[in-house]
Amino acid sequence: MTTQNVLLKIDNPVLHRLIEEQLSMVKTITLDASLPPHLMIVQQGSVIPDHLNTIPVLEIPKGAVRLGEMIDKIGYLLSGRESHIEDENENIDLGEFTLFPSENILTHIESGDDIRLTDKERLLLRFLFEARETGIPRKDLLKAVWGYADDAETHTLETHIYRLRQKLEIYNAQNLIKVFEGVYKIDLKKH
Repeated sequence: MTTQNVLLKIDNPVLHRLIEEQLSMVKTITLDASLPPHLMIVQQGSVIPDHLNTIPVLEIPKGAVRLGEMIDKIGYLLSGRESHIEDENENIDLGEFTLFPSENILTHIESGDDIRLTDKERLLLRFLFEARETGIPRKDLLKAVWGYADDAETHTLETHIYRLRQKLEIYNAQNLIKVFEGVYKIDLKKH
């Protein structure tokens, strides 16, 4: 696995140190300011130099930060998985629902109710939508959404789908995601 360099530009010394400590434990990440970065982490409102405007940037909001969530985002950005996904601003028609990816919202069209999604639930729905009728095998979904290896033993996918189905149950749409012989599909018909 290749090593990727991260450039930290964070004014808050405590936050800078915490992120630095977390990233230094990842064998595939270096924090060498003399090397070209693969990712830049800055505080909200920072000015990004023109010569670095082609690399991904993670903007840390001012105020409270969830370190675990931020480390997940760093891993996701470095994985390159975001390049496989269409424009985040493009809404997706999921039958009786509309997915607003940029807001992590799934709206039930008939009632107008908004369902708040986690990042992983949003990614699950996007990848399933992109696969449509062909579906996507479990191992490919784990790799696309979480970056897991093909042979990973985990119940992460099943847990996320279970929680998503619970959110959809009130609309009688818990079968929006179907599984058949290890292949996951999205059912765009009205339920």
